[in-house]
Amino acid sequence: MKTHKITAILVLIALLITGCANSNVPADETTEPTLTDNIDKTPGEGEGPTPSPTEVLPLHGLKICIDPGHQGKANNELEEMAPWSSEKKRKIAAGTKGATTGTPEYMLTLKIGLKLRDALMNAGAEVLMTRETHDVDISNKERALMSNEFGSHLTLRIHLNGVDNKDVHGMEIYIRDKGDGSEETKALANYELAIANMLMEKLVNATGAANRNVRRSDNYTSINWTEGPCMILELGYLTNEEEEKKLVSDEYQDTIVNAIVEFLKENDVTKR
Repeated sequence: MKTHKITAILVLIALLITGCANSNVPADETTEPTLTDNIDKTPGEGEGPTPSPTEVLPLHGLKICIDPGHQGKANNELEEMAPWSSEKKRKIAAGTKGATTGTPEYMLTLKIGLKLRDALMNAGAEVLMTRETHDVDISNKERALMSNEFGSHLTLRIHLNGVDNKDVHGMEIYIRDKGDGSEETKALANYELAIANMLMEKLVNATGAANRNVRRSDNYTSINWTEGPCMILELGYLTNEEEEKKLVSDEYQDTIVNAIVEFLKENDVTKR
């Protein structure tokens, strides 16, 4: 009788031990696989729309140097005017100022230059500013060398004009002339003439300003020392009251900037 009791107790203990062992098995290991676990997903399913290729901006690859003319203080020290000449000129002049507001040229050229920088960069261009503040001392030759080192496809020197005759108004663009007399300089000057005429047309059509023509000159240090295409944009006369009112306004400045950007979008100046 005792033997039967002991046997029953041992069987009960064995059953309890087996039950405890089974309860320690993780639920996910005992779960039967569902039908959907064995169905292959369609490639890309559940991953959202396929991203489109990165957009290439219209001026991607273009390198532009913007030189806002003048600075807070003139520098009357002398420097070489050109690589081929011993003649010297002032490092940088003071510039003109508004007939009625007295706004100095250097303030407006920087304001326009910064607007142009932002617009060009938004369109994908790489931009070098020769200055971003008024408190600098950078000569015309030094600005040209900055452009050369940057490898600019085009250098735009932003200026405003001023003369004693207050009736004079309109835009002018200056480019190089014969320079050192080489065939290379001649070809560069002819290229500058072609693109300057196209830019002038764009500017006067957009602004309604008078076209005072594209002019050749070897008297500008900033052009003479620049190795690539370069233009001085005289965007109007601050000494003319009506034109001054336009030039100090954001709306007119934006019109100028937009015209330049559109010109560059329409004409590939990375090749010549």
